[in-house]
Amino acid sequence: LMSSQGPVEASDLLCCLVPSPQHLRVDPTSSVSLSSVALRYDGGAWPPFPYKTLTDAFRSHNIKLHTDVESEADVVSVYLIVNESLFAIPESYNLTIDKRGISILSRDQAGVMHAVFTLCQIMDIVDPNTGTDVSLPFLRIRDFPSFRYRGFMLDISRDKVPTMETLYYLVDMLAYLKYNELQLYTEHTFAYEGHETVWSDSSPITPDQMRDLHAYCSLRAITLVPNQNSFGHLHRWLKHAKYTHLAEHEGGVRHPFSPVPEPYCLDPLDPMSLSFLGGLYDQMLACVPPQTRFNIGFDEVELGLGKTKKASEEHGEGHVYLDFLLKVYNLLKHSHPGVTPQFWGDIILQHPSLVPDLPKDAIVLEWGYEASHPFDKNSHALADAAIPFYVCPGTSSWNSIGGRVHNALGNLRWVTLLPLGSNFQFEGIYYRSAAVHGNAHGALGYLVTDWGDHGHWQTLPVSFPGILLGAQFSWNANTASETLTINKQDEYNWLANALDRHVFKESANMGEIVLALGNAYLKAGSYMSNQSILWRIMMFFGDRPNIPQTSLPTLDDLQSALDFVADAQSRLSSSSNGNVIVLEELKLTADMLHFACRLAIAYLPHVHNGEHAPSLSSLGTEERASLTDTLASLIPRYTTVWLSRNREGGMSDSVARLRRLRSLLE
Repeated sequence: LMSSQGPVEASDLLCCLVPSPQHLRVDPTSSVSLSSVALRYDGGAWPPFPYKTLTDAFRSHNIKLHTDVESEADVVSVYLIVNESLFAIPESYNLTIDKRGISILSRDQAGVMHAVFTLCQIMDIVDPNTGTDVSLPFLRIRDFPSFRYRGFMLDISRDKVPTMETLYYLVDMLAYLKYNELQLYTEHTFAYEGHETVWSDSSPITPDQMRDLHAYCSLRAITLVPNQNSFGHLHRWLKHAKYTHLAEHEGGVRHPFSPVPEPYCLDPLDPMSLSFLGGLYDQMLACVPPQTRFNIGFDEVELGLGKTKKASEEHGEGHVYLDFLLKVYNLLKHSHPGVTPQFWGDIILQHPSLVPDLPKDAIVLEWGYEASHPFDKNSHALADAAIPFYVCPGTSSWNSIGGRVHNALGNLRWVTLLPLGSNFQFEGIYYRSAAVHGNAHGALGYLVTDWGDHGHWQTLPVSFPGILLGAQFSWNANTASETLTINKQDEYNWLANALDRHVFKESANMGEIVLALGNAYLKAGSYMSNQSILWRIMMFFGDRPNIPQTSLPTLDDLQSALDFVADAQSRLSSSSNGNVIVLEELKLTADMLHFACRLAIAYLPHVHNGEHAPSLSSLGTEERASLTDTLASLIPRYTTVWLSRNREGGMSDSVARLRRLRSLLE
């Protein structure tokens, strides 16, 4: 590999394509020169979107397009054949480049899209500077997905609701990387008619926008799967007087997503809960085709605290949960018979004896976000019960500011955990996680999740490494148990180059920086599940830190993290490349991480055993003033960066967490 976006040798092509094809043979000694091309299809006209995508790519490489099928001899023909009988696996395709030209054989329209994007990647790789003489090596690709469904789920409820432009940008990225499913995690951010009290301040997705997004996805062979949490996580509804009577505990319970007790779960024993959900489902499902999958949530439910206390004591919380799940399942099957429900598997897997009682056509979403999550054990249990399931790892972007890339790599596939520069080690421990075990146990799908817990402080590029890795391992699970290298480079160099080439594109050399920011948490020398220590100190500053003594970082570790982030700041400050929005997002990310390091250095020496909040007066006056000034300058930048990709609704809630920190420092 010559550079992050420079030309490559033909023999290295496999490692540059993302996701990697299942089978690729290259003849580096022979090539075809593309100065003029003609597109040909025995079935008539090419499918419109693949045609536009490919012809736009030809034009960007200064390749002349001929429409006359009797073109002169030096015109290279691009043949398309679509025939379902040629392949057993949906979305399969073959791509051949030889002396006869370029041929695409596909099982279906989705396979055509995938083949076109592979061909576009090949042209970009061999001709990154869009020259006038594009020569493609002779090759043959035989390709198909490891997982039938390869999805990405974006949290739009805590607190970022993306603009339509941002959603279209994401869909284009997902299609290019061969995803075929998109979900928008929803609690209260869909504009349900008659429920304006709940969503009026959140800038929700409207029904018309959801229809438009569905149409945009369909053109790109992506299914927009509707998503509405339906049991727990309904505090944004139940806190309003109009809905409180539906709560399992009307007086409120403590939960991780609010500093004060709130009603959190629906009452599964109240028939009105079903009527309420049925009304929501009718409105959301009217925006998509009748034959669809539908994520009804059902995760992180807390029972036995209020109205279900007696039933839970008599029958067990697992049975109370399953009974309500079956009622909602039957409701959907009666009113929307073409719908296949999906639901998160954390609660039912706590009651393994009940797993065989699940409907055989409902899909369990087996989720976990640490590299050590037991995907093997849980996938085995679901497969043994003949229950269809997805494995659902995550980008590890949330609760971190800059991401937790090393953890994401282990969670999404497998990794030897050797944290860089930290005082904790996992030498010799191999975690073969979502991709390996999901594939081994016959998972139906692979869903990459991207959450926004506690105000969604991370910017969008922080999630890009996880999105790219998820594409790689869900399409070609074989690579999840291999080492991804080019010319003996390590996997981080492979990932940085892949990000520059396929995601950042015009933002050259951003891949290396986003990975550095994503591993700053390791430099701090403290491991905490589902979060980074730097994020936790910023988020819960002034409260009881509740940090285990074994997780307290040392001042040396924090100084190392500070220096590490400062280096990334320096590289960003001297960068003038590419997308201005990406650059500002990463600058903000680096500056917030740098601030978090300074805050931790000032604050943690006064924490005793992680159990008690130290007196803020223990921080020196000058120290507090300097931190206050820095934070005061960060907040307006935070809002500007927010609005570059997201709607205004929800921003005030997110910014309030930063303003709280500022008021404590003042």
